[in-house]
Amino acid sequence: MPTDSPAPTSRRSSTSSAASSSSSSLDSDLAQLTLDPKTQALLDSFYQSEADRESKLQELKRSAGGGNGDEDGSREDAAEGAVDGGEIEPISVDTFRELFKEDWQISQFWYSTPFATSLSAYISSCLPSPTSPVAFLCCPTGFVAFQHQHAQNRERRRQTKLWEFDERFGLLRKENFVKYDLNNPEEFPEEWKGSVELAVVDPPFMNEITNLNLAKTLKALLHPTRGRLILLTSTSVEHHFENVYGEPPLGPLKRVEELVVRHEGGLSNGYGVWSSFEVQQ
Repeated sequence: MPTDSPAPTSRRSSTSSAASSSSSSLDSDLAQLTLDPKTQALLDSFYQSEADRESKLQELKRSAGGGNGDEDGSREDAAEGAVDGGEIEPISVDTFRELFKEDWQISQFWYSTPFATSLSAYISSCLPSPTSPVAFLCCPTGFVAFQHQHAQNRERRRQTKLWEFDERFGLLRKENFVKYDLNNPEEFPEEWKGSVELAVVDPPFMNEITNLNLAKTLKALLHPTRGRLILLTSTSVEHHFENVYGEPPLGPLKRVEELVVRHEGGLSNGYGVWSSFEVQQ
């Protein structure tokens, strides 16, 4: 057996030396890599935009948590934001879209600001009374636009709730948020049954089962004589309306021709608005 074979350490030493040389060469190459000015500017703008968004979101979280409130009940006011008299101003649709990114996995697509504004004005014209309880089901952009329109009307905002699965929207104001699961359509607080006079609904999925589940909720939720429904959805499910929304207070539904649905990102599906009532001019 040979006795003059290389010591085991010689291979490790050689490998280490080679790795060190390779690393130095890589560092040198990376040091020479630079983005062109336009690309770097776009990247910097993106990072700044994300930093700004995160800062605003953290501020909203602090407000929602009542961090500016005291122990005598003003915490509720602190959770809304500052308007005249010390309340917090409801955020705009533009701010909402900036802070809350769409989650396509649960079929979230936000309305454009012009359409959300038009929808809010239409909803306001449809209220049975100034204090009618209103529920937005799976329709956060509509809720935000409506609350923003009525920024100076605290009682109107208090009577308006957002029913949603996505708990992020509890940050908008937890007292206006109701956790809602389409898979359990009849599971919600007992005090809401038969109390809502206007429901605004945008089914997240375009199929019959989603609409049937929403209809179960609406039948229990809407006031039996004063209840009204506004439905925003794809024209592809219109053939289900008679079966799902055929009877009062859910229907029969009529197309609202003056409203043309527009989503900020654009959708290829044809969309429309329907209501279960006639608006008195």
